[in-house]
Amino acid sequence: MIQKQGKKREASAHHLISLLRDMDASGDGIISKEEFMASAKRAHVKEFMDALSINLDDAANMFQLLDRNMDGMVDIVEFVQGMERLRGEAKSSDIHFLIMQCQHIIDILKHLTGRAPEPPSWLSSGSKERRLSKTRMSYRGLPGDPGSDFN
Repeated sequence: MIQKQGKKREASAHHLISLLRDMDASGDGIISKEEFMASAKRAHVKEFMDALSINLDDAANMFQLLDRNMDGMVDIVEFVQGMERLRGEAKSSDIHFLIMQCQHIIDILKHLTGRAPEPPSWLSSGSKERRLSKTRMSYRGLPGDPGSDFN
């Protein structure tokens, strides 16, 4: 069963690479926003995306989601990983988890900018080590975090 899933993922990655090559009008292995927008209008690209349950109605936002390092270009790694992440429908738990993470980020930013006089309750409860651990976890992935995609 694991081998079957591995082969399925490999086949999917090959299809995505083929799609990237098709979308890459310049042939440089990177898709610009203009190339992506033009490709999103082509019928066979729409059909391929539909098969992956990816909606291209808002192609500009889709491009931003794929462009992880925000350099205005999508390379092969960003494209394949991004498409794998975006395929299918979001589960309710995924959406609620994102809402919770956003609220934590808002709370931290309010505290850091002085808009909230006290640290958020979830940040100040418990031991100092626990608070530090939560803070590190809350900052993970933000600019300045060594493991962040922003660096």
